[in-house]
Amino acid sequence: IGVSLVVNDKGRLISGPEPRIVGFPEGRHGEVLDGLLDAVTDAAEEAFEELSHRGRKDEDSIEEKIRGRVKRVVRNMTGKRSVVEVHAHIVKKAA
Repeated sequence: IGVSLVVNDKGRLISGPEPRIVGFPEGRHGEVLDGLLDAVTDAAEEAFEELSHRGRKDEDSIEEKIRGRVKRVVRNMTGKRSVVEVHAHIVKKAA
């Protein structure tokens, strides 16, 4: 599972989180995968919102918090342990 997001230099989410999931069954009409994608997106957003103002400006803090939350949600939904990669990008204003 991969999750990417972009944050501005003030700690505001400006893009994402965008999850990508590979290797999970889709279900008959994609309902399993769609539900998992929605849950991962919600978990990532909630984890980001729980970060302190300072934490929202630190890529490592963002990635660690979201990774842990997503792993827990996926394990609870599927009973499987997943590899989760989070890529947080901080965009700074040009001088």
